[in-house]
Amino acid sequence: MKINFTCYFFALLFFFSCGEKEQPVEQFNLENGLLILNEGTFNFNNATLSFIDSDGKIENNVFERANNQRLGDIAQSISFKGDKSYIVVNNSGKIEVCNTKNMLLSNTITGLNAPRQISFKNDEIAYVSNIFDNKIDEINLSNFEISNSFESECPLDFYDCGFDKMIKVGQDLAIFNLGTKSLDIFNFEEGLSDPIQSIDLEFLPADMVFKDGYLYVISSELDEANLNLFKIKTEDWTIEEYYNVPDAGIFRNIVFFIGDDLHISSSVIQKVIFNGETVELETVMEPNLQSLYGIAYSPTDPDYLYLSEALDFVQNGYVFQVKIPEFSFVDTFQVGINPSKIYFLD
Repeated sequence: MKINFTCYFFALLFFFSCGEKEQPVEQFNLENGLLILNEGTFNFNNATLSFIDSDGKIENNVFERANNQRLGDIAQSISFKGDKSYIVVNNSGKIEVCNTKNMLLSNTITGLNAPRQISFKNDEIAYVSNIFDNKIDEINLSNFEISNSFESECPLDFYDCGFDKMIKVGQDLAIFNLGTKSLDIFNFEEGLSDPIQSIDLEFLPADMVFKDGYLYVISSELDEANLNLFKIKTEDWTIEEYYNVPDAGIFRNIVFFIGDDLHISSSVIQKVIFNGETVELETVMEPNLQSLYGIAYSPTDPDYLYLSEALDFVQNGYVFQVKIPEFSFVDTFQVGINPSKIYFLD
């Protein structure tokens, strides 16, 4: 008996291909809760999203379960526009555009070097900061492609350069320039030209927060007990108040408001007390965490503060709910690897 091996081969191929079914995507309704951005481990392609609803139920690996694909390598930040979430994935050089309510992927912005944040000029144009190459990319939101770029020279080593955190204020965009240790101000009407102003921060830019017409900026010396705090009037970008705190302790990397009170933190949480020409840092909480990695507070949830812990940066981390003003732990949630950002979803 003769066997037609060609027919036999294709019959087997058809059989096994039919047997390999894709995992069904899962449907989510992400409302009234916390969206957690888990960075993942560098070069391990294990960034994830977690969601904690108002009843304390945790859903981990939301993006992967909704789309049957991994999020990528080092998730850096999320910005929201309309019903979309723009998830910046730093080491993958991309931004994933998803429906916020279910995290279904609709578009991907590629061709980026090492993106950090995305900010929106309007419904048609967005800007993306990139670390390592002092570059800002302009994104056409109609086709999700790079339409223009701005680059500036870096006076330092390649790895010390880059544009980082951004805050939009009216028609201006304030961006940290790591290479020049400055806050650069760009005007949307001018487009991607030279900044209209550059504010010297002296030390490495750490964090900033906007409130009531002012931008509060901190810069710190790495591994040194030296902190600069700037209160900048955004109407004309003048420094209204400046404080140097030489005994601030270890590097501070988070600044935020609880009500009208400014706080800064890295391993401990401190309230900033303004005393005329000086400031005091009053410790309000010592969480005693292995690595405090993120902090979030929302006026819509005024009784609680949320902290994230990265542990040793290779295993799943935690999010903690803290009651204020007591600053006492209330609840604990295990999430993904290196939870760095916490966002409030309505």
